[in-house]
Amino acid sequence: MLNRPAGPDSLPVFEYKTSFMYFVFKQADDAPASFIYCSGVNLERLLSITKGRHRLGQNPAVKGLQSVNLGVRSLALERGAALKPFKGKDCVSAKPIADELWYSETLFIENAVSSLPMELTAYAPVHLLKLIFQACMLEENLPDSPCTPDELENFIAGLCAKYGGQDPTGS
Repeated sequence: MLNRPAGPDSLPVFEYKTSFMYFVFKQADDAPASFIYCSGVNLERLLSITKGRHRLGQNPAVKGLQSVNLGVRSLALERGAALKPFKGKDCVSAKPIADELWYSETLFIENAVSSLPMELTAYAPVHLLKLIFQACMLEENLPDSPCTPDELENFIAGLCAKYGGQDPTGS
């Protein structure tokens, strides 16, 4: 379910990426229990699901990511981590498709238990979709078990085709 490539400097990177969303934990240079958390949602690709189902300035994908990240913060704090705001360029490369419209958020997590990145990366993608579906009043069933990024990509592309009449991935 989760890719774990080593970054260019051999520090661990935990990631869950599709062309619709990404959740990435990059180990910080200075501490093995510290991570830069990068998250984002592709507003263009989700438009066929969200279009016409929200008020101006109330995009369900944006609101969903904000709510998911509140959940990420809560789970991290429950497990003893410390949180700090983060601004930097470390998350620029996290976007799967750079030239599309993304809403992104970042966070610095210190004193994380070793299981935290994997736990949060499993939680975030499906929870984001649940929130988007609730906001758009869509009665779609999500996969029962955690799925790979490719499986989730295909699932969302199918919904975009169903609601928007086209496959946003161009497949």
